[in-house]
Amino acid sequence: MSDLCNSERGNHVKSYLGIGALAVLLVAAPVAGSAATYLAEGFIDDEYADAQGDAYADALVVTTPDSAAPDSGDIVDLIGAGAAIAGSISATGDSGFQGTAFSSGATTSVLSVANTGTTQIVVSYVLDWFLDVSALDGGEAWAGLTLAAGTGGASLFSYDPLDKLFERNVVADLNDPFAGGSGSWSFDLALAPSESVALGLLVDASGFADAGFGPLGAFLAFADASVSVVGVRDSAPAPVPLPAALPMLLAGLGGLALLRRRA
Repeated sequence: MSDLCNSERGNHVKSYLGIGALAVLLVAAPVAGSAATYLAEGFIDDEYADAQGDAYADALVVTTPDSAAPDSGDIVDLIGAGAAIAGSISATGDSGFQGTAFSSGATTSVLSVANTGTTQIVVSYVLDWFLDVSALDGGEAWAGLTLAAGTGGASLFSYDPLDKLFERNVVADLNDPFAGGSGSWSFDLALAPSESVALGLLVDASGFADAGFGPLGAFLAFADASVSVVGVRDSAPAPVPLPAALPMLLAGLGGLALLRRRA
């Protein structure tokens, strides 16, 4: 009977030691508590073409794997989803033998991210862009994009010129009838708890041709750009101070070692 009681008591002690060691290890481990949400909007600022020109403007909002086109949600849903915001512009025209041609387009897409957690986070983005312009026989064409930090939604987006993160502009005319370029740029933005940032992607293209400058005046302007969210991480997880955490960690490991010896 005494041996049975001692055995049961030993089992209880092992259980308590195991639970205590696990609890100590969990308390000693750093815990990250951040979260972030997004809000996205797309807006066509301008889409104009005269009788001999043609323009197409498209402002794209967020697309994720599990939903067609949500405009808000958890930012982790954007990771690996492709373009989060984008703008695409095409402006073409042919003056013919006696006329003029003009067309233009511009879009603004805005992605706002808010840190709703308790620690600072870092959001990683990738900007992809492509510009292509050409002008023949006196035509002229322009295309460009601007990525900036600012305030407001897509239709009322406002930014300080000093807050431009990236800008590209190309021009085609008599001196250089073909121009363009493409590229990709990765960047990070840090957000403190309760902080938010609005990124505006502005894309525009336009062209003009007049038969007075050349009987076959024509132009083509195309611009396409997108911003994708590729990652979000805690930049400074909330660690337990080392003087307090180290003894607790050692106590937990000691408890597990004692359990192993008793087994």
